[in-house]
Amino acid sequence: MMKGYIKNNQADKVVDLFKRIKNPDEIIIILLFNACAQLGTEEALNSIKQVSSKIVQSFQSNSRLLTSLLDGLVKCGDITYAENLFNTFKNKTVSMYKVMINGFLKENNCLKVLSLFNQIKMNNIEIDHIIWTCIIKCLSEIGDGDFSQSIVILKCIMPSSICGLIQMEFFLIFFVL
Repeated sequence: MMKGYIKNNQADKVVDLFKRIKNPDEIIIILLFNACAQLGTEEALNSIKQVSSKIVQSFQSNSRLLTSLLDGLVKCGDITYAENLFNTFKNKTVSMYKVMINGFLKENNCLKVLSLFNQIKMNNIEIDHIIWTCIIKCLSEIGDGDFSQSIVILKCIMPSSICGLIQMEFFLIFFVL
């Protein structure tokens, strides 16, 4: 039911339903965080913080839940809290990095985007086309079009998929050149 509300842009109903559940499991909490991310309000942010402070220790190893938590925090406007939380995670996933990179990109904080990019490389996490696109956008915003273009060329020589190639070419045409 909650998933249906989220798909139909009725996230407020998910929050109302959540309040009636006495012992929510991980899936229900993920759905709440997704609904709050969709709402993007101060009230939604407060709900995320309240629920996340009560997450039992066993849930803290669930990367989907943690990614959803970060996404909710970022979309509700508290990138600082999300960053502090992200920095405490031991096993960061590519999805967590994507959330943070997108959040910093929206804040026009390219230094933090590039710092996360370096962390990804140092941790040998495979970089997908979404992260490459964010990095290229960031570099083009700070005026490093040559490096952006070299990344696109490198990625186009050995694309992991035809969709990735098309997206990179699109980005090159509209944002870098």
